[in-house]
Amino acid sequence: MARQLTKHRIATGFRPPARVAAKSRSLVGVVRNGIGVITCPDDRQYLAAVFTRSRPGADDFAINTAIGTAAARAVARPEGSRQPSA
Repeated sequence: MARQLTKHRIATGFRPPARVAAKSRSLVGVVRNGIGVITCPDDRQYLAAVFTRSRPGADDFAINTAIGTAAARAVARPEGSRQPSA
């Protein structure tokens, strides 16, 4: 997955030095999904999968950003709400 060109959905939720290896898929502009492995600076790795469904013509940028935000929240450490490198 690290070689995928379209990892932008999950990756929007993370900043360097976190690394994201992800795969995105969509179907007719209604279903947009992202799955990926996030490697944090402390070498912890997390798997995140986000599946969405929207109306045709919905704002792609907003949906992609929401996918990244959902992934970042899912990866957030349980001891508080600190997000890894976000």
